[in-house]
This record gives sequence, C-alpha cells and structure tokens, in this order.
Amino acid sequence: MNNIVFYVTLFAQGLVLAMLDVEFVPAMIIILLVVGVLSYFRMFYPLYGTKDIEKTEKFLLMNKKNPFFHFVYAVANDQKDEVEHSFEKVMAKYKAPARQALHTIIYALYKKDAEQAREQLPHIQPAKYQSYYEALVLVEEGKMDEAQAVADNQLTGWMKETVRAEILLKAGDKDEAKGILEQAMLETKGLQCYLMYKNLHQHD
Repeated sequence: MNNIVFYVTLFAQGLVLAMLDVEFVPAMIIILLVVGVLSYFRMFYPLYGTKDIEKTEKFLLMNKKNPFFHFVYAVANDQKDEVEHSFEKVMAKYKAPARQALHTIIYALYKKDAEQAREQLPHIQPAKYQSYYEALVLVEEGKMDEAQAVADNQLTGWMKETVRAEILLKAGDKDEAKGILEQAMLETKGLQCYLMYKNLHQHD
C-alpha cells in the first residue's frame, strides 16, 4: 500500500507540473526533491524521527527480509529462535568489522554472555558507544560500581540513564528502573525509542 501511495503521488505531481507547463529541467529537479523527501519519510522517519512505537514496529515488520531489521525486531520482542536465525543472517550479510562487532555485542548482551560481549568492545565505534557498551558489559559482569563510574564520567543523556536503570534492575528495583527508562525515552526517537520501550515493558 505504501508503494502505491508513493507512485501515485509522483504521477499526480508529474501531471500537475505538466498542466502548469513547467519546463523539463526545473520539473525534474522538483520531482527529485519530492522523491528525496518521500524517501526520507518512508525509510528514515520511522527509524530516526518518530516517537510512535507502532509506526517503528510496522516498519520493522514490513522490512523483515532485511536481516538487520529482523534481528532488531527479534531482540526487542525476545523471540529467542528468531534472534538466533536473524543473527546468523545479519553476520553473513554485513562484513565490516565495526558492524560485526555491534551486532555481536547486542547478541551477546541479549544472551547475557559478558565474556563474548567484552571481546567486541575494542571494535565498537564511535567512542561514546564503546563506553556505553562497556558500562552494560560491566553491569552484566556484576561490577556495578565500575559501571556507574563509566556512566558518570563518560556518558550523558539517555545512555547514562539506561545504564543507571540496568544497575537498578540487577538490584531488583524494577519500579525505579522503569521510571528512569520512561524519562530516558523522552530523549530518544525511532529505533532507540522503540528498543527502550520494549525493554521497559519486558519488566512489567
């Protein structure tokens, strides 16, 4: 349905430009600009621009043929078999070392495998994400004071608050952790907001 709307919009725009007798080159520039805007909203807005959880989830479900989106959806919804299946596919498709490290550390933390997760830390980019995942690995290792120190000294915003919430969850304080995650979600959009929402509701 989205593809139909997309192409109908372009066709209608072409008709309008023809009726207005717009010259070919300006018309093509206008059409290309519209294509760019529509492409942004179709792809990037659900991933990076919206706080609408249902919109992001719908996008992930519609694009499950993409191994990365399949992997994200499976992890977010705690679908154990699908996590294994999609992880194999995402690792087979994306060979760049930084991408492989990111996918592996997400998988390892999902599996609560701190040793495997720690092995990936030197390859995580950029530096702030390396610090973020280092703090999460420390939480998984039970080193709460060290995790809090990394969060306090190297992280800000939702990253810092997420680490704080994970420490509280490990301590069994679900109510306070959920309150912190709810506040941290206000600073996020798209996939990150979706993942935090799903994490929050896994602890209901």
